[in-house]
Amino acid sequence: MATGNVKATARKPNMQPSQLTKWGKNYPKIKELATKSPKKSPIHPGKKVENHDLEALVFDWVVKERRAKLAVFTTDFIDKAVSIYSESKNRDEKQRLHWVYKFMARYKLSVRTRTRVSQISADAMQPVK
Repeated sequence: MATGNVKATARKPNMQPSQLTKWGKNYPKIKELATKSPKKSPIHPGKKVENHDLEALVFDWVVKERRAKLAVFTTDFIDKAVSIYSESKNRDEKQRLHWVYKFMARYKLSVRTRTRVSQISADAMQPVK
């Protein structure tokens, strides 16, 4: 980063001087990440996924449910994960919801409302006799 008055430089784009200083310290790392993946270049990529097998099973289940035109809610994701992986029961509700939204982002799933009449909820299904 060029030498000079950090406070004056930060004032122009209306940002905090500490953020500019942090970027200056991490410039080589930012530049390296930006060249590898121009669209995504976080300094800290986040926590690693703990259980890939669990996520693969939950994702397969979601795809199967959606192909059957069943509505899948975030609570359904949590219930399925808990039924597969008993250690998920030890987490509190906030951690579970955090996992669900991160999981959905990783697999490019969206939180959807009921968009068509043919999409039914699991509760509305009648058991076949």
